[in-house]
Amino acid sequence: GLVAGLARSGSFRPGQVVAHTSGRHGAGVLAPAAEQGAHVLALHPAMPETARVVAVAATVFFIAHNMIVKSALFLCGGLIRRVSGDDDLHSVSGLLPAAPMTGVLFFIAAISLAGLPPSSGFWGKLVIIREAVGAGVWPLTALAVVAVVTSLLTLFSMLKIWTVIFWGPASGKHEPNVDGSAVESGA
Repeated sequence: GLVAGLARSGSFRPGQVVAHTSGRHGAGVLAPAAEQGAHVLALHPAMPETARVVAVAATVFFIAHNMIVKSALFLCGGLIRRVSGDDDLHSVSGLLPAAPMTGVLFFIAAISLAGLPPSSGFWGKLVIIREAVGAGVWPLTALAVVAVVTSLLTLFSMLKIWTVIFWGPASGKHEPNVDGSAVESGA
């Protein structure tokens, strides 16, 4: 999943890290639940009908939320590259004074992706996890635990990017020319 994908890729660019938080990289965790009869949207035959409806609604909300938040994070990656001339975590640091709005947007999107309250990511995950645990079926409870652990790993990776690129000591190029290409800031 997320950890293996990051370890294999040597991801040092925000766009790469965000891409590895996508479902394709974590779909393997669903195999044990599927073997026990769970459906793709974490619906289990033992779930009451109302719980299924709530779980589907929360899942649709969460998918829409993920599309918006990941788009914002990819946009921030492009803005980081435009302002600094690079987006490698080893090359860019201290960008907050040069791009404060990008830093704020990245931070809000990152905590929302991780599912911290009061963000939209929190509410979608909360309802999905509540319905999974409330079903009283171990595969869904296991998926809820995996969701919480994945949220913590996502939070760690997003905060690492934000801390290095925006909060660290200034390094790299930080001032864009009129045409958008970066120039040396003299630091």
